[in-house]
Amino acid sequence: DEYPVSNATSLCPTWKVEAGQTRVGWLIRPYSNYTADLPSLRTTDWQANVDAAKAEWHALLDKASRVEIPDAGVRNGFYACLSDLFIMREPVEGGLIAGAPGTEVYRAGSSGETAIVAIALDQLGMHKEAFDQYRVSIEQQGENGDWADPKGWAHLMWAITGFKAWTVREHYGLTGDKAYLEWVYPRLVASARWQEKERARTRVMVDGARPLTYGLMPRGMGDCGLKDGDDLYGVFLPHNMWAVFADRVAMEAAEVLGRTEDVAELRGIYETGRADLLDALERGAIAGDGYRWIPGVPGKTCGSRWGALNALFPCETLKPDHPLIEGTMRHLRSNMSPGGLPLNTGWMPAGLWVAIALDNLAECHLVRGEGDEAAGLLYATLNHGTPLYTWCEERGAEPGVKEISGDRQHLWTPVAVVRAVRDCLVMERGDELHLALGTHRDWLASGATVGISNAATHFGTVSYDLRYDASTHKVLGKVNFQPAEAGRKPPSSVVMHVRLPGGMHAVSVNSESNAALIPDGSGIVWRSGLAGEHALQVEVQ
Repeated sequence: DEYPVSNATSLCPTWKVEAGQTRVGWLIRPYSNYTADLPSLRTTDWQANVDAAKAEWHALLDKASRVEIPDAGVRNGFYACLSDLFIMREPVEGGLIAGAPGTEVYRAGSSGETAIVAIALDQLGMHKEAFDQYRVSIEQQGENGDWADPKGWAHLMWAITGFKAWTVREHYGLTGDKAYLEWVYPRLVASARWQEKERARTRVMVDGARPLTYGLMPRGMGDCGLKDGDDLYGVFLPHNMWAVFADRVAMEAAEVLGRTEDVAELRGIYETGRADLLDALERGAIAGDGYRWIPGVPGKTCGSRWGALNALFPCETLKPDHPLIEGTMRHLRSNMSPGGLPLNTGWMPAGLWVAIALDNLAECHLVRGEGDEAAGLLYATLNHGTPLYTWCEERGAEPGVKEISGDRQHLWTPVAVVRAVRDCLVMERGDELHLALGTHRDWLASGATVGISNAATHFGTVSYDLRYDASTHKVLGKVNFQPAEAGRKPPSSVVMHVRLPGGMHAVSVNSESNAALIPDGSGIVWRSGLAGEHALQVEVQ
């Protein structure tokens, strides 16, 4: 009766069948074009096409930092996930590229997960690819300064401004490209001023007291399982962490660029927003069994736990040892699946959003120097993937479950894997650079090489490789550090962690390395003199 074409690839034949009636129809696929194409199909060198396609992929992936991981499952997972970062994107108008959060349900441009992709590519030295990946999102901004894609998918999701600001901070930090920072700067300033106007609307006393939402962004879309009761809209703490973080990045950019006329204003916006956020976090925290934790909505336990730990990383709202960080991590770990992943981090209260185990929890463990916990979560995440290293957005917690939510192949987990592997191998912690912070202890113990080459950091480019020689009880290797150009701040220290099982620890290091032994034997440290290549011999026992 009807056969509408719903999109470029979908035809929807419709039969109107009354109760008790039977209708018969046929769907015929025409093969005439296929038949006409057979001569050319038969003469095509398909193997040459396959080989050319593989060569194109190898050329692309070879641009990235090279990782050396003895566990083939982890190494293959890293490269499969890196490949996915290029699969889940589309060409759009104007010759630009837009990242897509998934391959089916969410095959549309987004500024959320794709921001993390741009950061991952930048950290692996693929700076042009990172810029091309996210430019279309950077340029989405309302005339009023609203940077949360007011005409796009992420409108009313206030965290998006922070995601965008994070990519700006990392791209500049990893490249030192001031021209790029100048290009983005007007958007950062416009966003900060708009957010301050929005927050001013909520600075209203109720019955002579400050409500828990005082000074926060007004009601917006939570996503990620955040809810205010049964409402998908509300005032959400994670979104406010990200919004205030965006204000901080605007202030920092003004300082870097010498925009003295803006610095005081932007510092005032940031400090006022941060003070109100800290008050909401403190008064809106939930009391647990001897600890307090950060909810999605101030004073309420509804919705998911997504984004609560962004207060530590990357938003730096709270310090690593703050009681609310301690309590929130404890709360997440109090509700773990049989496979070792935290529950209730997304839409499914009793389910797994596997990505967030790495993106939220593991990254915070690394910031706190807890490498064993981070490595354990990396393995748990990989263990929940398919043999081809894909993950649905969410799934039930038990083995063999069929309950899933969201996209069948979702972007956030592969980018979380890429970021976690990079940060386990090389990570900035404030003004320190840490190497091998989260490597699994069995990797070095295997006797095979552990390391990374040409990793971009805030302080320069670093490569290293380590190998444990059980016959001599020594860790052998080298490190090559090429400092960033003059004018960029060098690291206060570079720490090489020596992670072996069974309580083995470093007892000495060769003097030629210019490194000193860390007193607890967990590794070695350079306070200065690291530039260039240094051979390492670390004795362990």
